[in-house]
Parts: sequence; C-alpha cells; structure tokens
Amino acid sequence: MMSNNIQASLLKEKPILELLPKTNWRTFFAMKTADFVSNMNLSVVIPTYNESENIKKLIAEIAKVLKKQYAIIIVDDSSPDGTAKLAEEMSRKFPITVIKRKGKKGLSSAVIAGINGSKSNLVCVMDADSSHPPALLKKMRTAFENDSSLEMAIASRHVSGGGVKQWPLHRKLTSAIAAVLARPLTEIKDPLSGFFMFKKSIIKNKKLHDRGFKILLDIIVKSNAKRIIEIPYLFENRKRGKSKLKIKVYGEYLAHLGALYLYALKKKRMNRGRT
Repeated sequence: MMSNNIQASLLKEKPILELLPKTNWRTFFAMKTADFVSNMNLSVVIPTYNESENIKKLIAEIAKVLKKQYAIIIVDDSSPDGTAKLAEEMSRKFPITVIKRKGKKGLSSAVIAGINGSKSNLVCVMDADSSHPPALLKKMRTAFENDSSLEMAIASRHVSGGGVKQWPLHRKLTSAIAAVLARPLTEIKDPLSGFFMFKKSIIKNKKLHDRGFKILLDIIVKSNAKRIIEIPYLFENRKRGKSKLKIKVYGEYLAHLGALYLYALKKKRMNRGRT
C-alpha cells in the first residue's frame, strides 16, 4: 500500500488538472449552457378577446408540446364571451396566469402586459385563434437550447417553406405592402409576424409602442438584437370565432411605422455623434 508521504509527493510533482479525467471543456460548457436555457421557464404570452371557442384547445396543445418548464400568460381585455373564466378554470390543471384588464385596450398593450408579467427571460408571443401552430413552440425553444447567442426566433410566412392558407387577394396584397414599407427598418423577411420567441433581456429599459397590432417590428427596431432567425410556418385563418382585423388597424400601422422611422433616424444620428 502506498504511504501518505509518497501520495503527497506525487501530488506535488503533477499539476492537479492532469490528475483529473480528460474532459472536452468546450463541449462541457456548451452542454451546461444548453441545460441552463432548457431549465429556464418559457413564458407563452397569449392576448385574448372573445376566444372562448379556441382557448381550451390551444392551452391543451401547448401543454402537450412543451410538457414542462413553461408558463402560460393569458391577457384578456374583458371578453364578454367568458374567455378569462375558461382560462382560470384550466389553471387548476395547467400553469396559467390570467391577467384581466378593464376594457378593450388592444393587442400590443396586451402583449406588453404579458411580457411584464412573465418571470422568465425566454418569452413567446402567439395568437389564440389557431392561426399559430403550437407544434412550432418546441422547434423554437430547441433553437435557443442549441445556440446560446440566439436572441430571437420568428415564425415566418415569408421564408422558404413558409406561407399562408386561404387568404383572399386583398389580404395578401395589404400584407405584402406592409412588409415592403417595413423593409428600410430591418432585413427580416416577416417583421410583422405575430408569432415569435425572444430573450426578454433584449428589451430591458426599452419603451415599447403599446398601440396597434405589430409589436414585433417595434421590438426588432428598438432592441438592437443581433442574432435573429426565422423559422418557416404555414399561417392558417382562424377556424372558430370572428377576425378582429379592421380598417383602422392599417392607419395605426402607418402611424406606428412613421414613429419607428423617426426613432431609427434619431438613433443613427446619435451613433454618428459618438464616433
């Protein structure tokens, strides 16, 4: 048997790291980063107004896809059809928080309320009307698990493999025009998507525009996110309930777009002044 004195002398002669099993430290830290992201809860923010026909099915599908490490935040604008009550009933079985607001305050402000109410850094925004497939949530979250530098993943209709189903010509035309008008602000193909996942840290100390329907474009312009990917998906029209898209939405979008142009111009001038 080796004496304690001989063991001590061997330890002095050999660096301690050489006595440890050989480890690929790059792989080790990559695995730990992935573990950290996957163990971090994902908050799924869903703004609702009169979605009683869709909400139960959607929640069940999200739970089936994500299984664990998630929370659902329903932000309801006083739906007269009882959407909030249904969501509260389902909270007995699923991890759901229901934020009830007085009056119909709009989609963007509902999303902001949901983001502010989330406890995790990883947040997803999606609609309640079945146009956004819950199956894509797993693919989006996996993208963050595999790439620690990723800041945003957008479900895109306008990249290869994506598209829309059953849209009338006028809807396709207005969507295309809206995307073209946003092009000077970003190279993202679908900056008007309502289905996206991002790290909340990218909007820290940023004041987001709380009117209208196009909160994603606001986040892209104001966040300075550098690592963004687009994941193709097929947008489907709602199967149940009534669409909330009205003419005034287009006017709100143009006003919002003008404000973002001014914001981007001001930021560009400030950056020039620093150089």
